[in-house]
Amino acid sequence: MKQPIKNRRYFLHQKSGGKYELLMIAVMEVDLTRACVYQSVDNGSLWIRPENEFFDGRFKELVDG
Repeated sequence: MKQPIKNRRYFLHQKSGGKYELLMIAVMEVDLTRACVYQSVDNGSLWIRPENEFFDGRFKELVDG
């Protein structure tokens, strides 16, 4: 099950300063926890992180993209 993000949302990683686009919310097969799938704006690399980690302050949403 995936839940694509309807409106583009961009986030700044607080530690690295990297800019990322949140692509979708997915489910981890191993334990069914929700996870964020996001992509680097700089180099296109794809990442996945548990949803609770993504929204715990490690990333700050960029209001104007």
